[in-house]
Amino acid sequence: MKKFLKRFIPARIRRCLVAPCILPAGYRSRLDRYEEMALGHFENGPDVAIAQLRLCAHVLDKGLCRSDWEPGHSRALYEQGRCLLNRLAQDPAGEPDELKWARDIFEEYERREAGAVSPASTGAAPAPDAALAPEAVARLIRTRSSVRHFQERPVSPRVLEDIVAAAIQAPSSCNRQTLRVYASLDPARVHDVLACFSGFTGFSPYVPCALVFCADLRPYYFPNEIFIPTLDTGLAIENALLMATAHGLSATPLTWGSRRSGDEERLRALLDVPKHMDIVAGAACGYPHQPAVPPVRKTVAATLVLR
Repeated sequence: MKKFLKRFIPARIRRCLVAPCILPAGYRSRLDRYEEMALGHFENGPDVAIAQLRLCAHVLDKGLCRSDWEPGHSRALYEQGRCLLNRLAQDPAGEPDELKWARDIFEEYERREAGAVSPASTGAAPAPDAALAPEAVARLIRTRSSVRHFQERPVSPRVLEDIVAAAIQAPSSCNRQTLRVYASLDPARVHDVLACFSGFTGFSPYVPCALVFCADLRPYYFPNEIFIPTLDTGLAIENALLMATAHGLSATPLTWGSRRSGDEERLRALLDVPKHMDIVAGAACGYPHQPAVPPVRKTVAATLVLR
């Protein structure tokens, strides 16, 4: 029945048949895009192949760390990853770090297959530098706040790079790393970009930086992973907000869920965001005019359920 419906009935009509039309237009357009992804209507480029390679290497690495690993474990995934690596790698001596990382895992897999003795984990790394005290981390987290009035002080590209570097370090499903951050430091463009978010109200006339957090949908498997792009991007956003705080900035998140008609087309045109990039959220970023009074948070007792 599902195959019949897909073949002969348009997606918009199918959804009317199987569920009430209660979603806003923005969400329906997102579902249309997800369906296009599932049907393979978007062309995959080298960046998608690299994301798929990271997935293969990540899953193989997890398997190699298991105490019950045996030869032949995840063989099909190894073959897929090896094929991708051979296609992407030109000169092993000069290949990017992420390809070297994947190559190390595949070579470890091959040594295991050949019966060679090896460490328990292919991802063993040197001991990290002394970690921050938990109190310092907690203080940074508590310091983070959202403000709407900014100093007339620009954000430097170097600071912006630090914010994005922190976002990249966030975990992502199967290490696919599909995050893309579109940004502007031009005040006029910043205003036009942020005006596409319905929550951009009550801000000072000058906002020095706009951030738009997106996920490349192409490496995901639809419909099973329909919520994973948003989850991956949300994890990255929190890292970005904390790094902004560490630099003395405030990055105020702006939801994309309540967008109005035409907002998506305007935003994609302003920042040249391709259709395979799913817009998840935005942020207005700058040096706060004055510190914000943070809202009172729920207690741990009202949040933690320990069984």
